[in-house]
Amino acid sequence: MNNHLLLISDHLSHSQELIIDLQEHECSIKAGEFEHYATDIQNKLQRYSLIIFDIHQHVDWVSGALEKFSELKHLSFLILSPSEKEQDCLNAFSAGADDYLKKPFVVAECVARIKALLRRSHNTPMDDAILSHGDLVINCLTRHAVINNQSLNLTNSQFNLLEIFLRYPGRVFSKEQLTEYSLGRKYTAYDRSIDVHVSHLRHKLSEDHHDESWIQTIRGYGYAFVAKG
Repeated sequence: MNNHLLLISDHLSHSQELIIDLQEHECSIKAGEFEHYATDIQNKLQRYSLIIFDIHQHVDWVSGALEKFSELKHLSFLILSPSEKEQDCLNAFSAGADDYLKKPFVVAECVARIKALLRRSHNTPMDDAILSHGDLVINCLTRHAVINNQSLNLTNSQFNLLEIFLRYPGRVFSKEQLTEYSLGRKYTAYDRSIDVHVSHLRHKLSEDHHDESWIQTIRGYGYAFVAKG
């Protein structure tokens, strides 16, 4: 796996076993604590493709870290959390996480999630690089989005969703399809990741009234992007 990964831990000594496991799966990974990367983030994080937050104690600090790092559009974020609280998961997605894995987990699943995120972040088609609908325009090469000439601060997963919606307006996508495209992994029962990402994407598009939204909910199935008016 020729991508540079950074693991940030709140208890680095407890993360050593995971680091070794990931290295044995050919992950090029460096590890450190958040305090070291909290300043001069442009220089320190530019070489990485994915940041893994390995949480052992409190989860509160991760939201602040995600918000701080979100200015680096090339990064994806995976959270490894011991928390059983659904709200902690939702908070992580709200702050910019692309994926969230609860502990304990099988290392093979963690590696699969990593590969999926890396695959999605680098698999940008060269054709139809500029997509638009009304005042909404996205550049799939620079992964930059604007609406009404205002930049949108989207996570990688949110950008992936918006891209597939704009490529196929009017098409109804199942949650399984959207999970595979935007997160690069299989959809599982009771997985609310896509619902959370769609909700945040709607909010960033200033579409809090779902009945008037470009992104329509297809009850019991998934979502579709439809033209307004």
